[in-house]
Amino acid sequence: MDEGATRLLMASVDGALAACGMSTRSSVEGAAFVGIWVRPEQRRRGAGTALLAALTAHARELGLVSQRARVRGRQEAGLAFLAHHGFEDSSTDVEARLDLSAGGPPPAAPPEGVEIVSLASRPDLGPEVYQLALEGFRELPVVGPSVVVPYDTWQAEHIGQALPGGSFLAVAGGRLIGWAGLEARPGDATGAEHGLTVVAREWRRRGVGGALKRAQIDWARRSGYRMLVTYTDDGNEPILRLNEGLGYRPWIIETTCFRPLDGHGS
Repeated sequence: MDEGATRLLMASVDGALAACGMSTRSSVEGAAFVGIWVRPEQRRRGAGTALLAALTAHARELGLVSQRARVRGRQEAGLAFLAHHGFEDSSTDVEARLDLSAGGPPPAAPPEGVEIVSLASRPDLGPEVYQLALEGFRELPVVGPSVVVPYDTWQAEHIGQALPGGSFLAVAGGRLIGWAGLEARPGDATGAEHGLTVVAREWRRRGVGGALKRAQIDWARRSGYRMLVTYTDDGNEPILRLNEGLGYRPWIIETTCFRPLDGHGS
């Protein structure tokens, strides 16, 4: 992380702590990620607006051209605050959970000609995942600039932090056609979190994604995990249906909002 890229601020009203906020460089090129939290009894007194103005100035100092923010759950006040300051909904993610204490679905054979292997057994395929991921990212509906993550950053986050035994690749004819990453959850030794799941376009709707997910579930159960968590864009109907069929149940919704900084001083 660049020195000075993160700023943490607090705001008080009449001598009482009213709010806090943070801004840091986002993984989205040219964007800042901003978060503001205001005490319920201190809302509508200007603390949030003042923090946003200061954090926006910091983003401009870094040469960033847009901001992103996330609202967890159905927090209408938070969404209204962001909309008032020019943010638009960019994407909505559904958090779903699978309770492994109930056993979970069994593994399934992949389509003919497809082999499912773990990252632990084929670490040489890690670099190829990036190109497959770009294919999937290009199809995601987003507001604002497209997600562009440099290779080294993506590789460190998605391959470097993956659980090698619980992350799986699908190979057909010597070519990588599918990937499903799994990561540890900080502070939660009994839970793991799904990362990106992506299948090459010509292999979709043929059971590859399901075979990858089932391999993850089987590994997690045998490895002593009790809960799997996944985040899926609410517009990604195929993965939402797949997760539901495997027993994942919706838990909470997170909305990501975006605004360009041109013309916005606060």
